[in-house]
Formats: sequence, C-alpha cells, structure tokens
Amino acid sequence: RRRGWDVFLLEDCLFSVEANVAAAIRRMERAGAIVSTYKTLFYELCHTDDAERWREQQELARSRGFVPVESLPPRHP
Repeated sequence: RRRGWDVFLLEDCLFSVEANVAAAIRRMERAGAIVSTYKTLFYELCHTDDAERWREQQELARSRGFVPVESLPPRHP
C-alpha cells in the first residue's frame, strides 16, 4: 500500500492455523486491503459477461494448474 498498490485479500484463499481469522481480515481491511474472493477476482479479470468466454477462461486456468472457479464448493462463512 505504501508504494501505491491496491492490495486484494482473497478471503477464501486465506490459510491460517488459527480457526477464527475474522479479526485478521478486519485489520487488513482497515489497513486498506480490498476483501474479495477467488471467484470474484477471476470474473473481474475476464472482463466479460459472456458465459462462453468464462468457460474458455476456466479451461485455460485449469491447463495452467489453477482451480476452475465453478468447481469450488459453496462457501459457508
């Protein structure tokens, strides 16, 4: 943030030995991090609302070792 960069915190990609990470997420958000999810970031980076383009991008992501967003289980906070 000091260098002028936007910082995105993908809360569903966060790992901690601590079971409750809510306080840490709030602290990072107060410090200027933008809290989001892996799925939201994926769709934002696709820059389209075309379902066929999303499928193409998911296959490309899969071929590069990323988890396709539509294969993720539902999130239960």
